[in-house]
Amino acid sequence: MSEKKTALYATHEELGARFTDFGGWSMPVRYASDTAEHHAVRRGAGIFDLSHMGEVEVSGPQAGAFLDFALVGVLSAMSVGRAKYSVIVDADGRVLDDLITYRLEENRYLVVPNAGNQEVVVRELTARAEGFDVAVTDQGAETSLIAVQGPRALEVLKATDLDPSDVVENLKYYAAAPARCAGVEVLAARTGYTGEDGFELYCSNQDAPALWAALLETAGELSTEDAPVSAAGLAARDSLRLEAGMPLYGHELSTEITPQRPVWASSWRSRCARRAKRERTRWAARRSPPWSRPNPSAPWWAWKAWAASRSAPTTPWCPAARPWVSSPADCPRPRWASPLPWPSWPRTRWLGSPTAT
Repeated sequence: MSEKKTALYATHEELGARFTDFGGWSMPVRYASDTAEHHAVRRGAGIFDLSHMGEVEVSGPQAGAFLDFALVGVLSAMSVGRAKYSVIVDADGRVLDDLITYRLEENRYLVVPNAGNQEVVVRELTARAEGFDVAVTDQGAETSLIAVQGPRALEVLKATDLDPSDVVENLKYYAAAPARCAGVEVLAARTGYTGEDGFELYCSNQDAPALWAALLETAGELSTEDAPVSAAGLAARDSLRLEAGMPLYGHELSTEITPQRPVWASSWRSRCARRAKRERTRWAARRSPPWSRPNPSAPWWAWKAWAASRSAPTTPWCPAARPWVSSPADCPRPRWASPLPWPSWPRTRWLGSPTAT
């Protein structure tokens, strides 16, 4: 079992949670059912303990300029109360971690790295702060994070004495504001990781058990069969973020996996899809007798729309016909699938125009 435990560990034990090691922390992976907790977030709301996440405060007159230098992106351009997703890279451009940065005040920022990379991020930020008038403070050991995610997240917070509720309700996506919930001072943020609307509540470790208990009490009062509200573990969080297409460091991002790699794969599939459409168009037009084609004087788009509407098989080298293909090397193109030396539309000479010679 991991040595690091959150301030809510005893509470999770009382709820019968099953634990797993995550980034060196002993975290609740589920309470009852992964599927039930997943659907609770999609239909109602789920309450997560994310206190294993890191918190690093960067403050000083040159805090904005320092973060522009240390991270990827222009963090100094953010307005106070806004947040930005970014990454920190090494000298070779490899991703060390992806993180969220909040601008709390004019010269005060909060950087939130992943649990397993907190020490790496703190070490890198401290080393890169040389020459800047800033202070880098690791606050991860004294800060807890509770997230309420789902369509009913705001309803749950309002029923737990959220103040000021109108400020939190009007928060934009990737924004944050100080507030009180169940009498606890929190930083309320709207930077969800599940694909649903939701809020993250940053508070001190001493206040975390009281806030968690108040949220669970509200969950018991509001939960219904159609829109349940319950505690949720990291297994549900992982399936939720995967559905939403959000990366997790160590899986879709690492020093060996960069954002360019999945983008390349996606662009290759897009090129294959466009290529297949062109092949279908050519196949239909080539096999149709001249008297069934549109008038040769018709505009090019009439020819193209007509040819595309003709039934034609998808070329075998394209992922549309072979969905198991994951890279070009898995699916070499046969000779007959190469582009034919036909002119661009409207192809009047090839399509049998009366003016053809």
